[in-house]
Amino acid sequence: MAICPKCGREIHYLISVWEVHYIEELKAYPTGRGDFDFEETPDSQEPVDEDLLGFRCPECGEFLFDSMDEAWRFLRG
Repeated sequence: MAICPKCGREIHYLISVWEVHYIEELKAYPTGRGDFDFEETPDSQEPVDEDLLGFRCPECGEFLFDSMDEAWRFLRG
């Protein structure tokens, strides 16, 4: 289990924001397998501020990582 360094809550996945067309959840499982869950967003045509791009805590929404490698290392401990 990962602990958010910003809010201190236990989290099991990160929210990644990379494209204007969807938001996805990056999840790591105890088996070591990772997966993405995709969710279409109603405002998918709105431009995304580049400062918002990256991996965020699903509890507090704070930016945590801008690298996929860092995000995987964090989730896997």
